[in-house]
Amino acid sequence: MNDINIACEAVKTYIKTQDSPSEQFFIDAATLRVTPHFDPNTSGYGLLVSKGIGVISNDSLRNDISLHYERLYSYYKRYEEERIQFHALHSEPKLIEYFAPKFDKNQTYFVIHNISQEDFAILKKDKAFNKIVSAIAFENSAVKQRAQRVESSMISLITFLEKEIKILN
Repeated sequence: MNDINIACEAVKTYIKTQDSPSEQFFIDAATLRVTPHFDPNTSGYGLLVSKGIGVISNDSLRNDISLHYERLYSYYKRYEEERIQFHALHSEPKLIEYFAPKFDKNQTYFVIHNISQEDFAILKKDKAFNKIVSAIAFENSAVKQRAQRVESSMISLITFLEKEIKILN
């Protein structure tokens, strides 16, 4: 998600300041297509639920675990799905209008975006493209903020669990 935000700024700046595309511009433009997703392994929680979450005697811990898996994950997933839908409906069509994606196993995200000099000149004048890049950064930042909440909750749960284990031992 950090790479996406950095690429958004780099692409906007590059379009304003340069007259021809470069290799780095191709890479940054390709990064705009990236839509990271969170796919947590919840099998341990599923097993806990099947055994009965009541096996956790600490009410606060039991509640925190339930909230984390039942609410926080689904809340985050909803925002992630909205970002993916936005990308499919708005940003991807605009990117395809100008760029030819090409698989490249040597790139971080396995894609590079090529653009002709002629299309680059047209792109520089397209105000809607700049708005799409800003929207990509906005959507990405909103999901990133929610991801950080999930991460914070995970760290908090791990700390809580470690304290409970020490008490039991």
